[in-house]
Amino acid sequence: MTQTHWFVSRRALIGFGLGLWVILLSAVGVRAQLIGPEWGVHIARSVDNVPVAASVGSMNAGWTKGLRPGDEIIAVGGDDPIHLIGKDLPGVVNEVTFRDASGLVRSARVPDVSTSMLAMLTAGAVLFATLGALVYRWSADAVLGRLFILLSGAFATTLVVAPTIRKSLLLVSSPLGVVTITLPVVAPMGTTAVM
Repeated sequence: MTQTHWFVSRRALIGFGLGLWVILLSAVGVRAQLIGPEWGVHIARSVDNVPVAASVGSMNAGWTKGLRPGDEIIAVGGDDPIHLIGKDLPGVVNEVTFRDASGLVRSARVPDVSTSMLAMLTAGAVLFATLGALVYRWSADAVLGRLFILLSGAFATTLVVAPTIRKSLLLVSSPLGVVTITLPVVAPMGTTAVM
């Protein structure tokens, strides 16, 4: 009687690792989508009896969207912000309208990604990861296999992370229709690109 020893090759383990990477990033993306943006804004009542941003966290969505302490909060998700006085801005809110220190009324919003779009991007990422793992595992040329899994891993990672990164983009509009776009970590507030 002969015994067959099954072993998993290094190539198969690397392909499996890529699949786990995509699944982990998908879970993080879904969690970020469910939680919503972290505005980092505490709303208080001003001396004029209007809701204002009492504090704004410098690494949160409120700061990157142009909201500063002392700015008057006009609307939160299209509703009156009076009921939020003394509270932090919740993550379920996707848009805040405020009047900045110069008196300009601005609207900061975080784009929402639909569940179907998130599912399609995740399915595309899993497809890229699977294809990359298969080509890497059975490629006759080791260099070609490595390049293919590297490329497919990069595509899969980009597809899964894109919705989460999109939420961190700055979309601020003014009454003139100007939209300012920056990345919160890359560009400080004074160096925004106007598009």
